[in-house]
Amino acid sequence: APAITSTADTTAVVAGLYTYDVNAIGTPAPTFSFLVKPTGMAINEITGFISWTPSAVGTANVTVQATNGIIPNATQSYTITIAANQPPTATITAPRDGATVSGSTAEFYGDGVDDVNCVRAEFYVDGVLIYNDINSGDHFHVGGTHQLWNTTTITNGSHQLRMRVFDTAGLSGDAQITVTVVNSGGSNGSEGSLGG
Repeated sequence: APAITSTADTTAVVAGLYTYDVNAIGTPAPTFSFLVKPTGMAINEITGFISWTPSAVGTANVTVQATNGIIPNATQSYTITIAANQPPTATITAPRDGATVSGSTAEFYGDGVDDVNCVRAEFYVDGVLIYNDINSGDHFHVGGTHQLWNTTTITNGSHQLRMRVFDTAGLSGDAQITVTVVNSGGSNGSEGSLGG
């Protein structure tokens, strides 16, 4: 007879993909189905892979069944707690706060951490948007990859850098640092054009 051997994930986030791979033993190999499920939840009857995207905060009851023609069937019941989607957290990895930067191949990048997923980051110098990096890897760069921040278009002196990350729901989080630009032949002061 079949027996379910996996433990269900009982937490989810609104608008985030919930998954759980149900595993069961038995001979012949069991197939999977629901006895109880929330609207929109799906299961692969052969692999037992469950997927679902919750749309509201609350709880959802699930009972999954494994069958192979040998009685008794195996069942597993659990309750998923669905939390609200929280804003992401941004971290600028390079440059460091207080660093001195120069050249046309400088680094300006960082990470976003979110309970669902970060999909975009905006990069600012002194409040002016210089680059918009779109990807789903939670890791973002000026120019889309390493060493593409051109500091030679910025005047020498102190400048404020900000990275703002966005999650799939459009919520955002910011990180901000101050750096000093020093390029040979550049002008001093904080006025002038910006580039990225």
